[in-house]
Amino acid sequence: MLLSARQWMYRGFIRNALLPLMLVEAVLVTVYFLTQSMMQQDSMAQTHSEAEYTLKHSAQREALIVQQELNHLEQTLTVLQRDTQRILNTPIEASILHSEEAQRYRTTENGVFYTDRDQGGAAAFYSARTPLSQQDHRMALHMAKLDPLMQDFYALNPWITALYFNTADNYHRIYPWMDTHQQYPDQVDITAFNFYYQADPTHNPERQTIWTETYLDPAGQGWTISLVAPIYLEPNAPMSGVVGIDISAETLVEHIEQLKVPWSGYAALMDSNGNLLAVPPQGRLDLNAPSTPNLPTRSTLNKNVLLKTHEAGHHQHMKQNLMEAIQNAPENGALHITLNQQAFTVAWAQIPHTQWQLLTLAKDQNLYASTDQLYASYQQLGYVMITGLLLFYIGFLGYIWRHSRVIANNIASPLHQLHDQLGLIGAGQYQQPVLQSPIFEIQQAGQAVQRMGHLLAQSAAAAEQQHLRLQQVLETTTENIWHIDLVHDRYQCSPGFAHRLGLTPDELTHWEDLNPLIHPEDQARLDHLRQQIRSGRIEQFICDYRLKDAHGQWFWVMTQGKTNQRDLRHQPVELMGTDVDISLLKRQQEALEIAVKVAEEANQAKAEFMARMNHELKTPLNSIIGFSQLLSQELTGQHLHQVKEVLVAGQHLNALINDLLDQPQAHNNTLRLQLTPIDLIALVKSVVNQMQVIAQAHQIECQLTSCPHIDSLLVRADATRLRQILHNLISNAIKYNWPGGHVAVSLIPEERWVRIEVKDNGTGIPRARQAELFTPFNRLGMEHSPIPGSGIGLSLCHELVLSMGGDIGLDSEEGQGAHFWFTLPLSQTPQTSDEHSHWSTDTWLAITQDHNTINQLQAAAQTLGYILLVCDHPEDGLELIEAMSQQGAPPLLMIETQLLPFPITEDWHQLITQTGCIRLDEGPNDPLLALLPRLHLPITAAEMDTFISDLSGVAYDRHSTSSDSQPYSRGG
Repeated sequence: MLLSARQWMYRGFIRNALLPLMLVEAVLVTVYFLTQSMMQQDSMAQTHSEAEYTLKHSAQREALIVQQELNHLEQTLTVLQRDTQRILNTPIEASILHSEEAQRYRTTENGVFYTDRDQGGAAAFYSARTPLSQQDHRMALHMAKLDPLMQDFYALNPWITALYFNTADNYHRIYPWMDTHQQYPDQVDITAFNFYYQADPTHNPERQTIWTETYLDPAGQGWTISLVAPIYLEPNAPMSGVVGIDISAETLVEHIEQLKVPWSGYAALMDSNGNLLAVPPQGRLDLNAPSTPNLPTRSTLNKNVLLKTHEAGHHQHMKQNLMEAIQNAPENGALHITLNQQAFTVAWAQIPHTQWQLLTLAKDQNLYASTDQLYASYQQLGYVMITGLLLFYIGFLGYIWRHSRVIANNIASPLHQLHDQLGLIGAGQYQQPVLQSPIFEIQQAGQAVQRMGHLLAQSAAAAEQQHLRLQQVLETTTENIWHIDLVHDRYQCSPGFAHRLGLTPDELTHWEDLNPLIHPEDQARLDHLRQQIRSGRIEQFICDYRLKDAHGQWFWVMTQGKTNQRDLRHQPVELMGTDVDISLLKRQQEALEIAVKVAEEANQAKAEFMARMNHELKTPLNSIIGFSQLLSQELTGQHLHQVKEVLVAGQHLNALINDLLDQPQAHNNTLRLQLTPIDLIALVKSVVNQMQVIAQAHQIECQLTSCPHIDSLLVRADATRLRQILHNLISNAIKYNWPGGHVAVSLIPEERWVRIEVKDNGTGIPRARQAELFTPFNRLGMEHSPIPGSGIGLSLCHELVLSMGGDIGLDSEEGQGAHFWFTLPLSQTPQTSDEHSHWSTDTWLAITQDHNTINQLQAAAQTLGYILLVCDHPEDGLELIEAMSQQGAPPLLMIETQLLPFPITEDWHQLITQTGCIRLDEGPNDPLLALLPRLHLPITAAEMDTFISDLSGVAYDRHSTSSDSQPYSRGG
């Protein structure tokens, strides 16, 4: 969106001045609040850490105090237990039934034996659950001897609310005295309460003192906790009874309430089962536990309110998460927890022996009250700062608005004038007055506009003159610059081109006006090109065709053009291009084609000559060599020497003919090589041993001087051709050496290659002629020497080494001997487990009916040295594969899959899965065929070789057949 100068000024002030300043202030305010938040968090973390420490140590201190009290109670019960056992083991006086103690007892009609008045001793109660005849009244009176001890313990320890002794036959003796007949039901079962059965052998096999859970005391003491111990008169005797001490829950609560916990906190006591033994009123509200219910009095307590411990208890209301958190924690610790939707910091300490936990709790809102208050003050200060900044920026923005209008007017008015002047210059009024402005830059811009108008006037005059010159050139040239308007069907061309055709530009107004002048053989091709261009399928084009000039002569034209403009439907509407006369180029091309044809005919004649020479010369030459060998076995003396001369000359001529036949094939890469892994060490030793006989005849020493200390060294090469290379190099080293000289052969393994060197101390090769070393039939100045040779050997060695993937070279100084070397690639042991290793690497079989495919495969096969067989029907291919499989390995199969019968027959399924094949087309949608590799045509010979090598998964030995190939036969 375009802006006026005033708007640009306003936005510039806001964007570059006001907004950055506001952003800085916003960042500062944000940093202020973030700093306050971080300080609050750090303060809260510090407060929380101090709270945990304080609460934990407070809990440990108070737990120690409670532990001391409980230890004292346990000692008291131990004394009571021992004294009870002593009294029970003491003989009962015979007159006990007539003693003063007996006067306090009464027997009810229901069979209850109890004390009816308080004379300062304990109260007794024999439940009617034990028949009167089975009640031991003498024992009940005898236990009065325990009363003084109970009285002393009760008086000494304010925590004790009652001391008692219960027997297995429901006798109950308790201090201080109470009206047991009114308090207990007649049939009460004393052994059913936890203060009895928790001490029996089933629940207490170790016979220790036991702390019970909180229960509602049947004696009317309210919520009570008991410390009980079993009575055994003999080690192996059954339990006789239980002695116990009751502690009122209210007593524990009063003690807990007196504990001073900071931050308005409080303490609580929890047993080993997670039940709260003592909780102050404030804790009941926080833990959502109801207050202790009003308890019935002794006078009104009956069997309806005698509750077992597991049936009632306000500790059942404790929050489950608090219980689990503390029970799963260490003996002493602190944690942060939420109870009744309030956050608490809880610390605890374990009271040994009882496994009780003394808890100290404080609300987090109390812990952080001072921190929150300070944070609120700073936050309020931040809001005041924000309000002040807003008021400041409102005033500042008004100031900027007022002054920016003045500045904008000083800029906008001259700019409007500049705009008007530029419009006039665009309309052709180039001469404009200089703009006057108080602003230096605008004044400069006005001067620049005035200078620009002057320069444009000069440029317009020069362009007009140039246009006139170009128009004159186009009118005289025979080349063509054309323009086509497809919408209005207009064709424009250079006048000189139209005159060459014998026409005027007015007679060439349509593209089709050229049709009568186009050669008939080119007309159809040009019509097709025009159709493609008009349909929008071609963006750029180039085409050669012939036109008839004004004299009736045909000349070649190369037209090049492109689509210059398209409409909204993407259809071409305008074309531009050129026509260039290429008649001379065409004549040169025809001459070149004639020369190529002549060269091909010469090569054909050469090939026919080589074949004829092979037949006409080698046949009689082989006969001469054979007869010479036979004669050498019968003759002696001078005749034998003459026959040997004939034999040596024949063998030399035979080698010369072989080199002459091999050299063209090697040079044209048509020589068939069997590249297989070869043991180089064994081969070199064999050749050196053979050549030592020839060397000795020339009085020359030939040795293998350097060889790796390994059993074998594999290279990938053709064994026969490798022997030929070594034979030629060593033979030359012997021929061009002095009597008494030496020839050294060495092998030097490298990372991926092996280097074979042949050194001699003979005549050497001058540096000036080393560039001609591998030129065929060039003996490097030794043509007239008595040393025999043809100049083909080194050239053939060069071509053979390159064909096997190596390199060859020479280091030599004249008179100091020659140092020939060549390299070959190392080879690994051939892999025989590859799925394609059973292919015949000499033969391809193509099943196709496409002639273009056949021609391309034939060209690649000839270049790479393969045999190509072609079948146009799948059944013929099956028969041929079966026949070849019986003789060796099947060929590499390439198939046009659309020719196969569908569904795939069993024979073809077996053939594809056993031997594998290559697809030549996309073919039908079949899972089996989809797994076959696809050969995309067209393809070069090099690409084909790489494709087959990659398909095999190993270095592909082009002319070798795997020894473990399995023949294919129909039907498995």
